[in-house]
Amino acid sequence: MSSVSGFDPLFTAIENNCNCGVQNYFISQLVSRKSHIIQRVLCKLSFTHADKTSGYRINPFVGERHENIAAKIVRDAEQNSNALVLLSAGENQYAHYFITASDSVRKRIVIVLHQPPSWLRLHWRDFSALNGLGAIICLSKEQMEFISGITSTPTILIKHGVCHDFFRPDPVKEDKAMPHLLFVGQWLRDFDTLAMSMELVWREQPGTLLDCVIPMFARNHPALLRLARDKRVTWHADITPEALCGLYQQSTLLFLPLIDATANNSIVEALASGLPIISSKVGGIFDYVSQNTGELCPAGDIQAHAEAVLRLLPNKILLEEARLTCRNIAENDLNWGQIACNLAIELERISQ
Repeated sequence: MSSVSGFDPLFTAIENNCNCGVQNYFISQLVSRKSHIIQRVLCKLSFTHADKTSGYRINPFVGERHENIAAKIVRDAEQNSNALVLLSAGENQYAHYFITASDSVRKRIVIVLHQPPSWLRLHWRDFSALNGLGAIICLSKEQMEFISGITSTPTILIKHGVCHDFFRPDPVKEDKAMPHLLFVGQWLRDFDTLAMSMELVWREQPGTLLDCVIPMFARNHPALLRLARDKRVTWHADITPEALCGLYQQSTLLFLPLIDATANNSIVEALASGLPIISSKVGGIFDYVSQNTGELCPAGDIQAHAEAVLRLLPNKILLEEARLTCRNIAENDLNWGQIACNLAIELERISQ
């Protein structure tokens, strides 16, 4: 994502706030794309590529580039018996080389899981591969309960933080003549509910504007094509973090219907920006969005999502109270520095 968005800021916070040596391993997207192109060309030319681990990967999102770096990390961990291995995205990074590592290495591997139980049920091939690890870091209570039920590995619950010194309210924000709704992202977003509930909103509030920050590759959904017919919708892609921050600051509400979720980048960034939230009652969103920060609606309920927007938009008192509550939650509960310090205590306990 970027240095100020997503989950990677946790590792910067660990380096800045914890008294420990850190070695980061990066997987270049440029290299992976080049490798993918080469493999496609070889396939076209009827050559076969020997990838010995492909049949053993825990889910289809682990690639050969993850296996290559996993082999290096396992070798390094074998040579340094004090090293703790922390995987920032277990769904992609928990490669076959980690699963087949020695017990002495596996008990020093800690993985972070981001996806909700529904995704794990659908894609994870063998939950027993999670046994014997040092710990599994979860980002919501629902996810932790699910993980605790499928593996004997201990779990650690943390919040998905936010760079609240970057994402922050506009100090001179003024109420605009026309309300602005903001929709951000594509992963596990409910495009159907977004499009159909906006039709209901426009019947009552025809002056409402909608900004959609959706990457180009994810715009082939029919519901988005219906939305694109309306001139009140503005589309954004490949924007800078500063531009995204500006959209949060300029908007009246984050309107984010969801299919499922554990934690959500857009939710925590909206909280830090003091932007009230209308979203769906799914997964771990309960751990981040309270009634005082907006409203959660039954998943897929078009009428409920539209009515929540229409209730909150004209209520300036509730909007201002929600803005203050959102920002307070980000500062007090989603501070990466504090999250890193608390996690370091847990990791120290594991390594003893």
